[in-house]
Amino acid sequence: MYTIGINFSFMSQNTNPELTAYLNQILDTISPDELIQPQLREQMLAEMQQQFELFLNEKLVDAMDSVSQTDYLALLQSNPEPEAVEIFLQARVPAFESVVSEAAVEFANLYVDEANKEVK
Repeated sequence: MYTIGINFSFMSQNTNPELTAYLNQILDTISPDELIQPQLREQMLAEMQQQFELFLNEKLVDAMDSVSQTDYLALLQSNPEPEAVEIFLQARVPAFESVVSEAAVEFANLYVDEANKEVK
């Protein structure tokens, strides 16, 4: 099982240590750290972060009502600070923490399942 302790500031362009640790856990499930060259691992982590952010954003938008979806799009078009996005999402996504946690687990399971298919 994966430890989920992700704070939402990872939506910024900065590296989020909690998200990086979580993605490393997923990657370690597929292949231990010592089996992946450091440069390749960094590239894989960067790609995983992009995939996770897209995946989570889709789950959050799906959980919103149509008015909130429209407002969210307008907010994103204004190039907001990450904190403004987080505040909006916490206010407009019902059961925000649950949606984030469930999306994180689902992403991990999908990622590991896909990697296992490639190995076979």
